[in-house]
Amino acid sequence: MHNLQRYLGFAIFCITVTCILLYNTYAFIGEDFYWIHLINYLLIPFITAYYLLYKKIKEKLFSLFLISYSLANIIGLVADIIIVYKYLELMQVDVYIVNGLYLISYIFLILIIIKSLNFSILIKDFKIYLIVLSILDIYLVYFILKLISASYINISMFILEFMYNTVLVLLLSLSALRYFYNDDKKALYLFIGALLIIFAEVASIAFIYIENRVFLRLAPIVLATLAFYFFFQQSKLLDTTKE
Repeated sequence: MHNLQRYLGFAIFCITVTCILLYNTYAFIGEDFYWIHLINYLLIPFITAYYLLYKKIKEKLFSLFLISYSLANIIGLVADIIIVYKYLELMQVDVYIVNGLYLISYIFLILIIIKSLNFSILIKDFKIYLIVLSILDIYLVYFILKLISASYINISMFILEFMYNTVLVLLLSLSALRYFYNDDKKALYLFIGALLIIFAEVASIAFIYIENRVFLRLAPIVLATLAFYFFFQQSKLLDTTKE
């Protein structure tokens, strides 16, 4: 088992470095090879397969998170192949399905956090944190939606983006509360993972709606990979939630 964990860590490291090198190389020569996207799409399913096959004690909600996220990646890959080779006009149906699955996966993470929180204690002992985080949540959602609305977007896509980013910001805030509530390594890893996911999504939004830059194209892949590293590490730790 320890050898398998080392192999997984080494594989993630190699894939991340490969993505960075390939993206930078082809960006500077003005090429775009779709097989590079294959690495990005299949990385999380690879981690999911490892977790489901080799983790003896599995956390149900975390497994559902990995499965739904991996399914979104696989559907996104298939949709990209269809679009690139013009087999079929998808009319953005794939966008709604893929983002919907990502949304569901983040909800599973939120449920993991909620399950470990005692809200009566939070309201009693962490009032200031709750107020500050609520204000930050509102501002972050407003800021992200302002970036999106700067570009033309239809109403259904706007609603999806609103729901998607609201769930992400809620995930970040709850993971922060989880860390304040129970200061341990498991909570810290979960918070770092959520923070990296937020940064990855902001970089992705900037790439899609604001400016097509190499850095903004690369950043979401690297940040999401690091986020899943911390998510995976926290899944191996015991929950020491305070009663």
